[in-house]
Amino acid sequence: MPSHARHKGQVEFVGRITAILAELRAAGVNAPDQLADVLNVRAVPPPNGKRWTALQVLRIDSLHLGRKSARFPPNLDYAATGVGRDARRPVLEEHAELLRNLACQPGITLARIQASLADHGVEVSALSTISRTLKRLGISTKYVR
Repeated sequence: MPSHARHKGQVEFVGRITAILAELRAAGVNAPDQLADVLNVRAVPPPNGKRWTALQVLRIDSLHLGRKSARFPPNLDYAATGVGRDARRPVLEEHAELLRNLACQPGITLARIQASLADHGVEVSALSTISRTLKRLGISTKYVR
């Protein structure tokens, strides 16, 4: 067990939760937010005594893998599961043509682009995600306010 899991209680807790997470992953539940939801439904007590969050699941994975940082262990593909800064990248890049058409409309706002994406079944919660995707795809933001 990792050296930074200092207390015996913490080591036991991480081991117990890791076993539950492995069971859930074997059943096809892989995204940290989904794992957190299942832990909450099962009434598994989290470390803070409140509710499980995706970040807490990531921290448990990090402790289990022996990493000091709780940020996205390298051998777990969280970008594909919907967590992390670039998690929306594949989804938005699939709609590059729609983004190009929207961004060239004079006076368009990021909020209107977000609403149009939602109309097409693509939910994006942060406007900065849209802005970064436009820049990454090389789409001009000349008309975007």
